[in-house]
Amino acid sequence: MYNKCVSDSLALAVEKNEYDAGKEYDNSKCGLYIPDISTDEFMATQKKGNPDSVRTIMGAILGKISVEEYNLTYAVFCILHELGHWVYYKESGMTDDEFYLHERPGRKEVTDLANRIRALPVGDPMIPTLCAQHEEMYRNLPSEKAADQYALEHLEEAMECVRNSFQYTVDA
Repeated sequence: MYNKCVSDSLALAVEKNEYDAGKEYDNSKCGLYIPDISTDEFMATQKKGNPDSVRTIMGAILGKISVEEYNLTYAVFCILHELGHWVYYKESGMTDDEFYLHERPGRKEVTDLANRIRALPVGDPMIPTLCAQHEEMYRNLPSEKAADQYALEHLEEAMECVRNSFQYTVDA
């Protein structure tokens, strides 16, 4: 699950130092992308790919609301988090270009660390420490903090909506 506030062509131009403020970049693929999988499948992929993130997010959720539907709550939080990015972007008043250039420095640091972790051999003893460092850096990016805050503020209401809309109940 992810969001796209800026186009790939803009990001690529900036990365290649070919950014042109006078050029219009195609933003037709910007949006919120949600995988077509069950909440159980989503949680399994998240735990496998980034268990530190799952722990951090669930810790924040459990500190805010009571959770009966663990996987569903996590998925709803993630959707709200991605929507929170869009709200943060729109409230910034920046253009696509300005927003990307504003966000890039902090994100580059986080991406560089993620790439460093991926390059390590499986089982390297540094991986858990670097993953925890990555999670802390990522969660402290201003847009990530804003997206998390948005998700936490709207989670209880969204869960109620999901339960009512789908007549969802917890099996006893």
